[in-house]
Amino acid sequence: MKEYHTLNNFVVFAIVIGVMSIYAIGGTADQSESFMDFDALLAGSESTYGSIKTMRVSYSYRLVDYKPPINDPNMPAPVAYQHVERVEDGKRYHIRYSLAEDGFDRPESLMEHAFDGKITREYWGSRKNGTICTGLTGRDVEHMNRFKEFTLTEPQIAPDYLKEEYPNGVTMFILLSILRKSSAVIRPYLETVAGQPCHVVELSNIKGRQPGSKKDIFWLAHDKGMCLMKYQRYEHNKMDMEIEVEQIAMADMDGTSIWYPVKVRRKEENDFGNFTEELTVKQFVPNVKVVENTFQFDFPAGTDVYDMISGLSYVVGGTSPDGEVSPVHAVEPVEETQAAEETTDRTPNLVESAPEGKEDESGELADEGQDKDRMPIETVPDKDKTFGTKTFSIFGVIVLAAFGLLIWYKRSAHS
Repeated sequence: MKEYHTLNNFVVFAIVIGVMSIYAIGGTADQSESFMDFDALLAGSESTYGSIKTMRVSYSYRLVDYKPPINDPNMPAPVAYQHVERVEDGKRYHIRYSLAEDGFDRPESLMEHAFDGKITREYWGSRKNGTICTGLTGRDVEHMNRFKEFTLTEPQIAPDYLKEEYPNGVTMFILLSILRKSSAVIRPYLETVAGQPCHVVELSNIKGRQPGSKKDIFWLAHDKGMCLMKYQRYEHNKMDMEIEVEQIAMADMDGTSIWYPVKVRRKEENDFGNFTEELTVKQFVPNVKVVENTFQFDFPAGTDVYDMISGLSYVVGGTSPDGEVSPVHAVEPVEETQAAEETTDRTPNLVESAPEGKEDESGELADEGQDKDRMPIETVPDKDKTFGTKTFSIFGVIVLAAFGLLIWYKRSAHS
């Protein structure tokens, strides 16, 4: 009888171990304790991502799913695809982009936009026309950078008392951390996202607002320079945005490794509908060297150009009898509404993006002297399990095997 109870107790123990093993195999939690305080996490994030002054980025965007708002079921769907090549230094831009599913495969799908600090040039391949004007146009394409949008690194305007410290703006995480530091909570254990152990920081509503009205949660990869792996935003206890990284890669920035997402998915619900979006980053070069020509481009031959500065309309390559470029014919100026037909989205989060520099013969972006400045990118495959999780799972299997052997031994002894 005693042996029977002992065997029963062992059975219960083995079942518990087995269940825990199965949970460990399917789960993503890393039970290591979080060991960094809030100020250290803040400093780590700022030292990495606050030091990016220029960038070259190439990415593809895809609208995975869209549901219009309940109060406006007939709202047109936003653009489904964006292919973007972009160089920027915070003030100047060179962007090549396409809203076609096949990207830049067809010349008529190409659009290009550049601002060199003084003059803006724009080109639309579908109409083969372009414009030249002084200063910025104010269109979304100038500042829209989905890479920054999905990584929450788009500069936010700092409050007056922080402008001296952050004259060029501050990232969302840093800004919210400063405003809500008194409410910051660091979860006691690391949590795993895409195979990366992460510190989890919760920031509650800004002081003065109704308690519980707002919460932002950030998952920061400890071993990857505090790379943002996951983000959730709550309004009145309802999550209205979630960003989750599925794969990351590494680039070299001035001798320092910097990690960034290769594939990331975002879900958001707002006044314009319910969106599920996916971003795939093809190339990211932080602090890329730029020259004056980086932010300029030439119109293709045959382009109808309206020069708002000189007041001339002409065709690129067309000349007058005396050999000088002349107003070949009146070309209707490209109005803001006309451009919007091809390039502007219906929602603030789905505005068409923008591409960058010129292409060389290989199809790669090429700025003067930039090929030698390209930095190596190392892709890191996504991981589903941590080492600790696997080890625990194997232990559970061993225990179950031992249990089976014990039962076989008992039966053999009795027989």
